[in-house]
Amino acid sequence: MAPKMRPIEVISHNDLQGTIHPLRFRMEIEDQALQTVRVDKVLLRKETMVAGMRSQSFSCRSIVAEFIHHYELTYELATCKWFLSKW
Repeated sequence: MAPKMRPIEVISHNDLQGTIHPLRFRMEIEDQALQTVRVDKVLLRKETMVAGMRSQSFSCRSIVAEFIHHYELTYELATCKWFLSKW
């Protein structure tokens, strides 16, 4: 696991073809409170290898506190874990 990858909780759904669609995620912020972020748009999805493990990366966009944030979510296929890899 890369040092910048933060584990997160994600709510997603899969369509009939098996494509993953992240809907929202929850991450821990500096004072150990949880912040929920709604995924407004998935800009790009791609298959990658992270630390030798197959994963899917999602470049996304959201509006948080009236600011547009671009970030990347990573889903490890072998472990079924989600990570916030860029914020």
